[in-house]
Amino acid sequence: MQLPAANFHKAAVIRKSRKYWEKLNSVGIINNQSADLEVMPYEKLWRFVLESLREMNEGMKE
Repeated sequence: MQLPAANFHKAAVIRKSRKYWEKLNSVGIINNQSADLEVMPYEKLWRFVLESLREMNEGMKE
């Protein structure tokens, strides 16, 4: 996981995880069943993680 490796800093997380994100997006859905098994689409989960990091980083500035 790249969050601890990037010290939970949003810009660093994005930079360190870019190659994994691109690889994940290049695969796509293998079959219709894969989409049915996903409780929360990874794309939405990743946006939530990045938004949480933004809020956490802003809170550290105060």
